[in-house]
Amino acid sequence: MTQVLPERFNKLLQKDQNLDALWQSRNGNQEDDEKILSHLHTTNRVFTHSDLRAILGPEAHLEQILAKTLYKPLEYSTGEDLDQAIESTSFIAEGWLPRGHVTALVSSPGLGKSYLALGVVKIITTSQEKWFDEKISVKVNSKVVIWCEAEGFQAGLKDRIKQLGIPPESIILPFNDPLVDFKLEQHLENLKRAIAYHKPDLVVIDSLRGSHGREENDSKAMQSVMSRLVSLAKEFDVAVLVTHHTNKPAPGQPDLVDLHRVRGSTAITANCRMIWGMERPDPRDETVRLKVVKSNLAPFPDPHGLIITDEGIEWTEAPATLEERNLERVRETKEDTAAGWLRDFLKAGPKPSKEVQSEGEEAGHRWATLRRAAKRPGLITKLAPDKKHNFWRWALDAHSPPSNRDEQVNNYEQVEHV
Repeated sequence: MTQVLPERFNKLLQKDQNLDALWQSRNGNQEDDEKILSHLHTTNRVFTHSDLRAILGPEAHLEQILAKTLYKPLEYSTGEDLDQAIESTSFIAEGWLPRGHVTALVSSPGLGKSYLALGVVKIITTSQEKWFDEKISVKVNSKVVIWCEAEGFQAGLKDRIKQLGIPPESIILPFNDPLVDFKLEQHLENLKRAIAYHKPDLVVIDSLRGSHGREENDSKAMQSVMSRLVSLAKEFDVAVLVTHHTNKPAPGQPDLVDLHRVRGSTAITANCRMIWGMERPDPRDETVRLKVVKSNLAPFPDPHGLIITDEGIEWTEAPATLEERNLERVRETKEDTAAGWLRDFLKAGPKPSKEVQSEGEEAGHRWATLRRAAKRPGLITKLAPDKKHNFWRWALDAHSPPSNRDEQVNNYEQVEHV
């Protein structure tokens, strides 16, 4: 059977007389093959492992030859290999809590990070089917959570477990002595054994700062800490949730969370694929907003509002920031002005929608603002094309034909989105 050589090797034989001489004198023994690879090594000719197998043939003891000649084959993989090696990310709660990755929960002191983390634990351990807003499904396997208490707050943890109605047997502390504070470097192997045995859905470390004795602003030190957590999450395909503090807001600024507010080295945020932020947009309001401030794995979900009470966590609508409220006021004002313009423009009778758009924009109103204003009840009726008019028209309600008005509105909503 004729040996098929890699095209690059054939071209090299034509250019390199010494290599060609070695190839022509080759008798199929290992010594001759070693001479060829030694020549490739000294002349920096790079081939892959499969290329060398094709060159020397399947009978050659390739690994022995490589060891003697010190030749290093080119090693690489493809996107297809990557796709086969890694399964798609799965979530306990879609868009919020991924398995196999580290998620950080950050806020200023006193907003209730640990309490919220226990709220997540309750959802998992009590088989609740929905996430905070009852729209996102929760997918759990073992209904077990490992809690690593690193703040010396075991007494408070005990009280909160009872207060929230969490089954105490579902929370695993990775020590024989439940009063031991978790330290990552000291207790990592304990934690790994606990994960391997209990196969939890979630591991909570409360807090990140309490779990290590390193300097938080030291990038090298924090990379060492975070890489252990990343490896842990990946090795066991478990969700790891760590609580962490933010820096103080700038003087005069509201206590809002973004990546720049996360305390310590950027190695912390870089190694978290998801980061949740807890903030209080209005210091006069007890409602806290929970939002995602970093997500490498899914689109950003809508924020939630929550109030921590003596009975537990009360979920509510997310409060708006002062800036968001001001923007909403501006938007409402623009819609009010656009609605007034529509009344004036259409008081003489129906107008083609294209004319409404062009004249409205000429008057300084954006088309999107006009369409929002037109949705206000009792303002505009949209008239479908008929025998006399082959285009859509806008009219004030007073000009709408009463007999077929409802039909026209329904037809319009099916065809033209206002």
